[in-house]
Amino acid sequence: MKLTRLFVTASLLFPVLALAERPLKNVSITTPESHTQPLAPSTLPAAEPAPTRWNQSSHGYANIHEGRWLTSAYLHVAQTWVANRDYFLLSVGTSLEHFFADRWALGGSFSINRYSDQTDLYLGPSTTYYFYVEDRVGAYVDTSLTYELLDKYEDAIRWKASLGMRYFITPAVAMGPAVYFNHDFGIKYRVDTNQFGLLAVFALHL
Repeated sequence: MKLTRLFVTASLLFPVLALAERPLKNVSITTPESHTQPLAPSTLPAAEPAPTRWNQSSHGYANIHEGRWLTSAYLHVAQTWVANRDYFLLSVGTSLEHFFADRWALGGSFSINRYSDQTDLYLGPSTTYYFYVEDRVGAYVDTSLTYELLDKYEDAIRWKASLGMRYFITPAVAMGPAVYFNHDFGIKYRVDTNQFGLLAVFALHL
């Protein structure tokens, strides 16, 4: 009887001992240190930023952001009324301004006006602001306050404002039309004068 029990016990223990002696295979042990291992860097390429429309950024297609320079030249014709008399006017002018902020430039302007019987010179500060930009088209306003040097009459002060649009052929080169209004403040015997006309403008944004 005892021999039989001993045989049964040995039969039960033998498989357990055999399993204990086999090496463990395909078993992974997770340790706390394994959770702190750095992840391998991703090999996927970085996504390119989505394109922005010109009117969503001051640094768009054109050179109209802070630090740039604006120089322009224009040619225009106008009809002038002085003391109930009409005068035909041909004028050429230029300006040089610096963008102290995105879309906004300050500087000075100079122009020569030729009437039928006299020539005028204008010199003074000016400013330009682009209030709308879309793709290659920009809309702007500019204004100046110049001292008027006349060859036949008393000197005067001129305020000028214009509204125009420019098409940017390149980020630096633009051209387009504008309409303007002038008011001359008379000094002494000089009468106040109003003018309006059409400009053809060529501009460089450097």
